[in-house]
Amino acid sequence: MIDATGSGASITRALPSFRFDPPHEVEIEEGPRESVEHVATLLCGSKDEAIESTFVRIAIACLDTTASNLTDTELEVRIDEFAWVFGALRRPARLSVEGLWGQLAIVLWSTNVRLALASWQSNADAIEALDDGKARLHVKVSGPKRREHGVRLEDLTEAPGGRTLLASLVLDEAQGGETVADLHEAILAQVEQDLDARRRLERLVTLGLGEAWRDAAERRFSLRDARRRLRFFDSRDVPGVSWPVPLGVRDVRFVVDLRDTDPLPLAAARTLGAFFRGVLPRLSDRPGPRASPRGLTRPQARGRIR
Repeated sequence: MIDATGSGASITRALPSFRFDPPHEVEIEEGPRESVEHVATLLCGSKDEAIESTFVRIAIACLDTTASNLTDTELEVRIDEFAWVFGALRRPARLSVEGLWGQLAIVLWSTNVRLALASWQSNADAIEALDDGKARLHVKVSGPKRREHGVRLEDLTEAPGGRTLLASLVLDEAQGGETVADLHEAILAQVEQDLDARRRLERLVTLGLGEAWRDAAERRFSLRDARRRLRFFDSRDVPGVSWPVPLGVRDVRFVVDLRDTDPLPLAAARTLGAFFRGVLPRLSDRPGPRASPRGLTRPQARGRIR
């Protein structure tokens, strides 16, 4: 139930995945005490525990359930956002599980998690990068024993006055590794009090995974090994196709093999500006042979959904 003023018009929404009832008076019993509150109700349409858990997490992030006395207009806007994000569980994935895992790992390792989340650009074409308009960090993931990545020609371009780097991860599936959900919750633990960051994280993860969310729950990769193998490359050093491309050619995509390309040391990458200092790992975070993932805790959900 969500506190609301009951002002303005609102409509009931009955969908297979959830039901929303506009603000109405509800009698609430808490032990011997009874009260009447003006609330809206949002009910999950599934009995699947995994879906129910996701439902609650997205609702808390999208609806700001710590707020009280929302106007109906404010509530409608938030319900629209919730419906769009929660509905993504039935839509095709925008990213592979490995791709989203890698993106989350970069955010988790970043010096400034809030900056990394705020700069995470994503769209229906699955173009993934941390981008502040000039500086750009593309996250690329490959399987074990190779460092080959699919790129677009645009991935290697630089904005005027900016720089572009590639973060290259090599992932191994590992029985004792971390899932997308583990990384997701570790990031949530670091932005728990920042509603905007939490809302953005839920949108990016849910829209990225889409209907592949069940597959993501079963796949584990070693965060420690991924951090040990993480390399950064200056786009100027990455082999590629040269501009200009022939007239009539667009959306140029190719695979780059970086095994023979010299990486850019982390210390050097961090000198390229405040943006990179914020979204890249700290120098002190270099993992040793027994290093363990930081921040992998399970935060308790907070909010007023009852």
